[in-house]
Amino acid sequence: MLRIALIGAGRMGQAIVSEIATSPDLILAGVCVREGGESAAITRLSALGVSPDVPVLSRPQDILRNADVVVDFSLPDACESVANAAGRQGIPLVCGLTGIDARGRSALRDASAHIPVLYERNMSLGIAVMQGLVRQAASVLGSDFSASIAETHHRHKRDAPSGTALQLGEVLAAGRGQPFDSVYYYDQDGTLGPPAAGDIVYSVTRQGENPGEHSVIFASDNEVLELTHRVTNRRVFAQGALRAAAWLVSQPAGYYGLSDLVA
Repeated sequence: MLRIALIGAGRMGQAIVSEIATSPDLILAGVCVREGGESAAITRLSALGVSPDVPVLSRPQDILRNADVVVDFSLPDACESVANAAGRQGIPLVCGLTGIDARGRSALRDASAHIPVLYERNMSLGIAVMQGLVRQAASVLGSDFSASIAETHHRHKRDAPSGTALQLGEVLAAGRGQPFDSVYYYDQDGTLGPPAAGDIVYSVTRQGENPGEHSVIFASDNEVLELTHRVTNRRVFAQGALRAAAWLVSQPAGYYGLSDLVA
């Protein structure tokens, strides 16, 4: 049995709890939520059938003691404390947060010197495969083809463009041999003017309850290549995160992504 410590009891946290409940090989060791949110989280988790014996606490270190691996789907401002706690206690960490800052990313890297850390902004295996296809297409087509990335998510999503869209842009730029920061173009308020040749142009839509859609479009004067990934159920992210957790516990200390799992 693989004992999972879960950080966060929001939409993704609840999806992960539901997946754990249906797996004979997984057990929920504990849940960490923001201080003051324990009571509401217990109510939500009870509705999902979580036993009252499962601890719901506000400090990551308090739920790691009985866990084999920790899965973090909380909020970006918790990333540093979770990574530090996992590193100190020697617990492998799967982090699926988007929008983390430089301190959070640094904390994940520091922890990976002591434990295996898998960080991915999108836990879909399909997206992991799509990244490889985007890199290959960008390498072959080069800057003679214009490149754009369109993404759509539910209206509750805070970051824009999404972490997945940014990651697709990063692998696209790498495939072309370009620094991503120099070709990233997102004109949120219409004040930037037209994009330069070679820019990766982003468009963002927030509507309804769409769990996620990403398209990368390469276009020349004579042809268009479009790679699209659509999520039909957010269970895909929970399943991907738990598959990553099961894989990660047998890996040495280091910094990983889903591309390592599907390679």
